[in-house]
Amino acid sequence: KGDKGDPGEDGDGSGGGAFVFSTGAVEGFTDGGNIITIEDLTEDEAAMYDENLVIMVYIKSQGYWWPMPGVVAFAGGGSSSYTFVHGVEDSAFYLDLLLTGYSEDSAETPARNLEDVRVVLIPASFLTDARIDLSNYDQVMETFSPKVKATSWSKVLKSRK
Repeated sequence: KGDKGDPGEDGDGSGGGAFVFSTGAVEGFTDGGNIITIEDLTEDEAAMYDENLVIMVYIKSQGYWWPMPGVVAFAGGGSSSYTFVHGVEDSAFYLDLLLTGYSEDSAETPARNLEDVRVVLIPASFLTDARIDLSNYDQVMETFSPKVKATSWSKVLKSRK
């Protein structure tokens, strides 16, 4: 360790580990729909979003977070099951939440009020590097610096309900 240096400039938030997106409340959700879209991806970014991404989706109902795919219980006794699909099309990453079933004996799909939908995106490369010695500065820089420079997470996120 050397002498403490001058403070660096604030970063822009890109190139980190996990990224969490939240839609806020979604009212009247029925069959499903688009949850997030990230547009204007470069070819390298599109490949990462399409092939090297760990994705976790959660729906909040009754104050609890329910992991997807799975069943979500709603106030009043009803429940719905959901899954999600994602992909890259026309240089845009999208994630759609889809209804797979519901508990009511009704021909009409019940409209659900979701307290929130949370999407967690983790570049798979960050998970495979967990075996490094985080107390070794040189090893950390060697492992993460090239990936930080090659990965841009600063694209505009559009959240739709």
